[in-house]
Amino acid sequence: MSDRAENGTEPGLVSDAVRDLEKQLRAEGARRWLRRGVIVALLVGAFVGFSAYRRATRPPPPARYTSEKVEQRDIIEQVQSTGSVKPLTEVQVGAQVSGRIVKVHVDFNKHGPYQLDRRLNLLLYLNKDWKEEYGGHLQLWDKEMKNCEQKILPIFNRVALFSTTETSWHGHPDPLTCPEGWSRKSLALYYYTNGRADGADAPEHTTVFRERPGEVVKEKAGIGLRDFVPPIVWRGVKKLVGKG
Repeated sequence: MSDRAENGTEPGLVSDAVRDLEKQLRAEGARRWLRRGVIVALLVGAFVGFSAYRRATRPPPPARYTSEKVEQRDIIEQVQSTGSVKPLTEVQVGAQVSGRIVKVHVDFNKHGPYQLDRRLNLLLYLNKDWKEEYGGHLQLWDKEMKNCEQKILPIFNRVALFSTTETSWHGHPDPLTCPEGWSRKSLALYYYTNGRADGADAPEHTTVFRERPGEVVKEKAGIGLRDFVPPIVWRGVKKLVGKG
């Protein structure tokens, strides 16, 4: 005869019932974890989708340089033309090391290849948030180089226009005091005529420098290697040789 449990059931039936219960509990636990995984996946998907939507609909960052409204100011001085003023279609490009000063001077007066007479200088300044204490003023001096008649701060979108003559002395001869990493930027345009009828014609010459009262301008003799090397390359060479 087979042994019976105290409650009158067969031992094999009890063990089978226990195994079935364990299977049911494991299956229920698996279903709970599956539901949790589905919920987490849905939340993660919703977050990623929302982030992608925000990035796709986010407005682009503002441009570093934006257009500015042109404001008309009072006319300081009128200039009368003595011929047809023409811009050149061929230009010469130069560069200047940040922070270098430009002594007071008059510009070269002829365009070499065409022998046109240089008549007007137009300077457009491109310095955002430039402050008075940063310096870099364009100085306009009188004919005798005795007095500075005008100082122009190179703020953004400001234009300086003046005639080119044998006595149109100008420059920015004082060192800049702007923050480190800043530079004084401008766009220069020159206009020429074929001859001039104002009696101010002169033999061809290059840039002519003059001293301010109490100042001594040191002229460099001859042409050196630096005159042919771009400023960024020159600075890199100086750093490599330990002189920068």
